[in-house]
Amino acid sequence: MRKLLLLLCVVLPNPLKLALYRALGFRIGKNVRIGLSLIWDVRHVEIGNNCTIAHFNQFRGLQRLELGNGVYILNLNEIAGGSSNPQWSSVFIAEENVKIMSRHFFDCSGTVVLKAESLVGGRDSQFWSHSRTMADDGTLALTSSPVEVGRGVYVGARCTLVGCTVPDGATVAAGSVVVKRHPPEPCAVLLAGNPAVIKKRYETHPVAAPPDAESPVPVAQGAVQ
Repeated sequence: MRKLLLLLCVVLPNPLKLALYRALGFRIGKNVRIGLSLIWDVRHVEIGNNCTIAHFNQFRGLQRLELGNGVYILNLNEIAGGSSNPQWSSVFIAEENVKIMSRHFFDCSGTVVLKAESLVGGRDSQFWSHSRTMADDGTLALTSSPVEVGRGVYVGARCTLVGCTVPDGATVAAGSVVVKRHPPEPCAVLLAGNPAVIKKRYETHPVAAPPDAESPVPVAQGAVQ
């Protein structure tokens, strides 16, 4: 029955859609608009105020979906986890004022975090939060490898991010492949190439400290259930 109701939500007018989502246990704030998008097999959903999810997006197989205030997600994005397997955390978090343009893919077998004010631009970028490792005895295994995109980051078109950290204020050039956990930088940087390395440092653009370093995931103010 729950799955049928979730399918029905896709085509309902926005006020009825939000009312039914709340009845199903989603925590959704004020002034939220959700288009013809599917939220399927997600155990915990929290959407802050003033969020927009446009058309033909898929959210599925997640343990947690958390969108901070002011998140904007355009069309045809896929955010997929592996919640059926207990080894995977299957978490997607977009902090306040994150923007995601169209046709991007997020593998959330592990954890993907987009920090505040970051922007996934262009189209066809991929974010992978798991990788294959080889133990000393030669055995192969898939393991979680979290992706963290820092505050105020811009990710260009057709980028691939695999188990990496992008520092606050960075720009990831179009077509780049990021596979390293880059440490914080005092100024904005340009990451480019395959594998991506720092090509340029913008000394005139220092990176400001986040307003509350002890609260990496904002709780939506005024959210109602």
